[in-house]
Amino acid sequence: MNELREFCPKCGSKEKPFIKGFCMKCFLESKQLIEVPKELVLEKCSHCNKFKLRNAWVEELWPSIEETIKSKVKALEGKIVSIEVSLKEERKEKFTALIKIKMLAEGNPAQLLKEIPIKLSKVLCDPCMKLSSEYHEAVIQVRFEKEKEKEWTPILEKMHEKLESLSKKDSLAKITKIEKERKGYDLWIGSKRAGKILAEDLAKKFNSKVIYSYTTIGLKDSGKQKKRYTFCVRI
Repeated sequence: MNELREFCPKCGSKEKPFIKGFCMKCFLESKQLIEVPKELVLEKCSHCNKFKLRNAWVEELWPSIEETIKSKVKALEGKIVSIEVSLKEERKEKFTALIKIKMLAEGNPAQLLKEIPIKLSKVLCDPCMKLSSEYHEAVIQVRFEKEKEKEWTPILEKMHEKLESLSKKDSLAKITKIEKERKGYDLWIGSKRAGKILAEDLAKKFNSKVIYSYTTIGLKDSGKQKKRYTFCVRI
C-alpha cells in the first residue's frame, strides 16, 4: 500500500500542520484572520509636546500607546491569544508599531507579524490654548513685609519647580501671569488644584496660614457655578 503523502498544493511544502489542505504559511497568506488599521494618526501639542491618547494628553508616547494599539487589533477568524507591541522610530517624530500576534487558527497555534505606521499631527492642546490666553482658575496672593521682599526670587523658583512636577498630571499647573502689588505679588494659576497645593506649601514653609475665598465668574455647561479661587498667604 502506498503511503498517503500530504503536501501544500500552493507551495509544495510537506511541513505540518495543514489547515484546509494548505500549509500554515500559505493558509495565513490567503486568509485575513485579523484586522489592524493601515496607520495611526496621533495629535501632538506643538507647545507642551504631549500626545493625545484616549482623550487624554500624556507626556510619554510609550507605554500609553501600547494599550491603544492592542485595542485596535480585531480577530476576523480564529482566536487571539496574546499581542506584543514594540515601537520603532524610523526618523524624528515618525514611528512604526511592530505587532506580534499569537492566535489559534482552526485550532492550530499561529503567529502573525504586522506593522502600523504612526504619524504625528501638530496641534495646540486645550490646556495650552487656555494658558496662552492667561486662563486661570486660581490666584495666589503672596504678601510680605518690605524686609522680606528679597526672599521673593527663591520663593518663585520653588513654585516653578513644584508646578513642573504637578504639570505631569495636571496640564493647567502653570503660572499664566504675575502682577506686582504694593505688599507682594499676585500669581495667576491655571489650575485651582495646583494653586491650592502651592499656597498650602508656602504657608507651611513660613508657619503661616492660607486665607481662602472665591468669586463666581459664570456657569459651566452642566449649569453649576464656575468659580475662581483666591489663596492669600502672608509671610
